[in-house]
Amino acid sequence: MRSQDPNKPLKVFISICFRVSFLCWPGIAGIIIGSTEIFENYYQYGVMESSAAPYYFDVIFGSFVFGGTLLSLVLLPTCGNIIVPAAIIFVDISLFAGCISWIPFTIGRGFEVPMGLRLSISSTLISFFILVLDLVGIVIPIYKEYGIKGLFNRKKFYYGGMFVQPCVRETAIKRISEGWKEYSNNRVSIAKENIEITDDIHSGNQVLENHGV
Repeated sequence: MRSQDPNKPLKVFISICFRVSFLCWPGIAGIIIGSTEIFENYYQYGVMESSAAPYYFDVIFGSFVFGGTLLSLVLLPTCGNIIVPAAIIFVDISLFAGCISWIPFTIGRGFEVPMGLRLSISSTLISFFILVLDLVGIVIPIYKEYGIKGLFNRKKFYYGGMFVQPCVRETAIKRISEGWKEYSNNRVSIAKENIEITDDIHSGNQVLENHGV
């Protein structure tokens, strides 16, 4: 069924903006900055030098962000944008926690690699806003309609995986079902009334016959 949501284009646009921003920053940027510093450390101090350890974290975390974001932009559409909402929320919370844990690694070398510090802080802010959008576009609508258990049942999302599609089809079917149930109950009620009236008529006729009328 075609979506009747007039805000669909805006929701898709917002999802793409935040997902692509996070994919590039810190995803790709973290990989590039970390790899550059590791490459420089390799020639200056040796690849096993402890000072290079934070840059490995840059590469690993950047790869994690890159892969986690591709889940929403590439893998999810191949599945018809249908997924368990809790899975998306778990990935986004994990990325947010990773951004926070990344900050201490970059603060210690902020003067050495200022770009890394700016990268970690700004990435944390982007990740935080993604969680806010998850709350507004996923958690609240699903909770209102299905309760907490709805977060663990498969739902269809708009592209980007930050807004769940309105359950127009399910709502329509539910209304039709309720209407049919009400109609059936009314039919049964009318049938019972007709039976009672018929019984009353038969009883009256029987009384008249008994009195010879």
